[in-house]
Amino acid sequence: MERKTTISIVILIILALLLGSQFIRFNDIYSNSRGGWSTAEVSSAVIVVNGGNILQVEFGDLVVWANEPDVHISILGSGTERRFNVTVENIKPNNIHVNGSLAGSMEYGIDSISFTTVVEPRLVKDIRLTQTGNLEHFSFILLGDNRDNPEMFRKILNESGNWDPLFILILGDMVNDGTREEYDELAGLIEGAPAPILTVPGNHDVQGNGAGYYSRMFGMYYYSFNVGNTHFIMLDNARGYVDKEQMEWLRQDLEQSNSPSNLVFMHMPPFDPRPGREHSMTDGKNAQDLISIFEQFHVDTVFSAHIHSYNDVTRNGVRYMMTGGGGAPLEKDAPGYHYVLVNISDGNVTTEMFVM
Repeated sequence: MERKTTISIVILIILALLLGSQFIRFNDIYSNSRGGWSTAEVSSAVIVVNGGNILQVEFGDLVVWANEPDVHISILGSGTERRFNVTVENIKPNNIHVNGSLAGSMEYGIDSISFTTVVEPRLVKDIRLTQTGNLEHFSFILLGDNRDNPEMFRKILNESGNWDPLFILILGDMVNDGTREEYDELAGLIEGAPAPILTVPGNHDVQGNGAGYYSRMFGMYYYSFNVGNTHFIMLDNARGYVDKEQMEWLRQDLEQSNSPSNLVFMHMPPFDPRPGREHSMTDGKNAQDLISIFEQFHVDTVFSAHIHSYNDVTRNGVRYMMTGGGGAPLEKDAPGYHYVLVNISDGNVTTEMFVM
């Protein structure tokens, strides 16, 4: 978190002077989908969010969608004292501690927390939402390729609640053609989910204008975070490869990780484990470079989807699990529509697949 704090302060200073055209602008919101943060300017105050995507900002109201368990909000105040009513969605409110809220202002929703914070003139106000409880022992739900089958997707989400997961992680292909209507329908499906929803983009998600809709809804295309001593890396290979910038970011991220367990999540697997089949990343050399990084840094498990079946194989010390049974048309060898329960205990990873 110290590195994120330093980055936030630097960004605040720069943005207070100039908000450049390198950002994707959504009204007053600027999204840096490849940098791990989003920002907004409102009435001379500058807001930077690490671990979340700014959905809405007005004079005194800020709405953030959390895309990792911990969220850090920094607000650089204007010339007068300001009050902001902050709502953070897509969290488990009973498991969250908030540092930086006004006493007595906390309100809890089913999957959100709302509070008021006071920002003094021209000072930076740091607000931190952090997980509580035993973070060395937890579980999460994993599924992929839920497009085309809202009934099955809804059924999996409902059953997921039985496990009280820390979050539900979807490995891409949540929509079919990347249209606004499909993303609106997706928003309705995940509303009221039994746990926070984390995602990586799939090839269907970014078709047409889908990449923009994905970014507006979920924020970053790739990023990383920690839960306890487990390191989570979310990658974007929705177009069949991992670009040079992201590959360098991945290498640096793994070099800086001191976690005993590094987990990688992406849509397309780097190889197809089925003999004679090639439904994987389309750039073979790029995929092999990615595999080399996984092996060099002793990544524990690489989770992917794209193949509408289930497979679990270990190569050169790295485990590769493919699970794409969330609702899209199944392969002939698929065990059926399914999801995976992932349990983390002291850095050790165990999984159990459940057929619907």
